[in-house]
Amino acid sequence: EKQQREMHEQKVHSLLRELTPEQRKWINVLCHETQLPKLEALQLNDRLHRLAAEHFQLTFICLQQPLSRNQEQARRVIESLIANLLNDKQGILGVRFIYDPRGTTVGVKFTSNVSDSLTGTYKIPLNPEYVATLANKPFWEAYFVKEDYFILTIDNTDNAAFASSRRDWEIARIIDQAGKRTRHNDWPEDQPTTLYDSNGNKVGEVVFRTTLPAERDLPDGAVRLVINLVNEAFQYETTNEIHRILDKVVEKVREGEREFVLHDINDNVVGKYRYQAPPSLEKDGVVDMNEALMSGRVYVADGGFSGMADGEYRYVVTTPDFEPGYGQYEGEVWLVNAKGEVAAGYETPQMVREDAFLELSQDEKNAILSVVKEEMSLEEFERRLSDDGLGLDA
Repeated sequence: EKQQREMHEQKVHSLLRELTPEQRKWINVLCHETQLPKLEALQLNDRLHRLAAEHFQLTFICLQQPLSRNQEQARRVIESLIANLLNDKQGILGVRFIYDPRGTTVGVKFTSNVSDSLTGTYKIPLNPEYVATLANKPFWEAYFVKEDYFILTIDNTDNAAFASSRRDWEIARIIDQAGKRTRHNDWPEDQPTTLYDSNGNKVGEVVFRTTLPAERDLPDGAVRLVINLVNEAFQYETTNEIHRILDKVVEKVREGEREFVLHDINDNVVGKYRYQAPPSLEKDGVVDMNEALMSGRVYVADGGFSGMADGEYRYVVTTPDFEPGYGQYEGEVWLVNAKGEVAAGYETPQMVREDAFLELSQDEKNAILSVVKEEMSLEEFERRLSDDGLGLDA
């Protein structure tokens, strides 16, 4: 134990010797404010110093000329990494980035308000010798996502998360979250990133790619969004521009649009959004009752004085966006007879509460299938539905 302690102290002394006087003072402040052991503070500073020096150098370059697409994205990644290193540390309120290279450009805001600058932060001091090594080194290339396409896919929208709210609103929510992550460069490099629905289920992914895969037919209920990043609009503000485009997508999706092109800030077409909606069960005034029964979308319309049933039009067929039992409480339906013929006033689905219809019994389901398969006429079906009960086996 004594030997370990001595080795620990030797390592601390060795690391301190490599620092400038300003950095040693900073380490003392960091230890005091965060209560970190000195070795941990030194190790944290080692990562912070490298990132802060690169941030300083990019800020210096920006004064001479606009940052390139690579450099701009690198600066944003660096800022995100610095914030992540500090966001769970005791005694730290946050980090501030200063875009003036006359001094260091990364300041830490402590809860005690200790500071060494007019910004109210304590700036991370830099080693001039290390900063000098960055002058002719394209270090920003290590951060740049070199792929030319941003591709977002949602594999399917046929689960409870999409049913419990309007389908287009859940799709929009997922895209909005992807936009926020893009703005903060919160994507691992060179690998797809999983997208989740509001219930935590994996439903898709975001990936940056150098080539665009061959476009294939989308499965029913799937979403595909592609942005071509090889454009002047993405040269200096890559992540901000992607985020801006995704914000526009979210607006259109919430309005119910299912397919449209994407424009950059200069109004050039740079991509496309497409949602392959499941095919409608209704065609020419008739609902496909076989498909509706197989997918569990047929219910019995409530009768009575205020009920929905109207003579032989005694069944409700829900649209794909309406999943009774998942807390929606209401949604769009067709009112049909056993053949699937739509009642007057329901040529387009109507909004009804789910307490306006009941579960379909297995006997009645089998009888409707007989009508669909033309094994029984609609007239015979209606006759067997006697006032005394189903009577379907008579």
